Amino acid sequence: MLLTLLSYAAGVAASAVVTRGGTPEWWRVAIRVQVAATAVLLSFASAWRLEIGGSLLGIAGLVGVVTVIGAAAWATRESSSVGAVALDTWAAMPNTSFWVIPIAAALGGPAAATAAVLADRLLALPTGVLIHLMRRDAPRPQRTSTSWVDQAPLLALAAGFAARALGPAPSWTATALTAAGPVLAFSGAVLWMGAVRQLVSLHPGSSTPSIRRRFVMLASTRVVGCSIIVGLAWGSELAVVAALWAGSIPAFGPALSTVLYGYPGRVAAFAAKWGWVAAPPGVALALLAAR
Repeated sequence: MLLTLLSYAAGVAASAVVTRGGTPEWWRVAIRVQVAATAVLLSFASAWRLEIGGSLLGIAGLVGVVTVIGAAAWATRESSSVGAVALDTWAAMPNTSFWVIPIAAALGGPAAATAAVLADRLLALPTGVLIHLMRRDAPRPQRTSTSWVDQAPLLALAAGFAARALGPAPSWTATALTAAGPVLAFSGAVLWMGAVRQLVSLHPGSSTPSIRRRFVMLASTRVVGCSIIVGLAWGSELAVVAALWAGSIPAFGPALSTVLYGYPGRVAAFAAKWGWVAAPPGVALALLAAR
């Protein structure tokens, strides 16, 4: 866990140096390289090694919480476009790749890490839908060819399941997944910090009462839904993962998506600044659930 936290800090520091004069134009390319690399490392390798256990129903329940968040975002959309609603939904979702996986591994051991990876990979399904909606309505025109990269996690997940059907995964996949936590913590923090600096500079006044209410409402939907699963699965690896979903740092995807697609992203900007307050109670709850 210490190595992961140090990796986050190193990533933020490196990004602060690189983006001290502003977020460069090539940041969008770097983000898509990160998306593709993460897809190969996590989606493909973890799906190939997947062993579906008894916690699958609970993990499906966690993924179902995202649907409830999306429904709440849609019901309160006012004049927002479908793509903007998708972005707001993502802004209230947990950071499953760069936070839940490494922290669950540190707190709950291999069983919790396996459940966290499975939950993260299944989340690629609703996330793929959100990305499709954001691309469709994007203020910044998108080339068709980039959709292959943006949807790489979902495509790699399907490829991993296909490989699993053909035979067991080789040993290198275990080594890759073990090393993924600190590596992804560093690279994710670098790109996220650069995207947030650009987002906040564009929307310094994002913390309006309406934006605060919208984020708190959507994030509370996540906290309540995941906390119910914590209570039902108390003492198991699923409870550890659900606790970290409830109390997560902000998802990196929304801030990165504002750079890629050009959305105003005021809810995402607010989440990037204030979404961190849920992390300490989430870790505390996960520690209790792991005992």
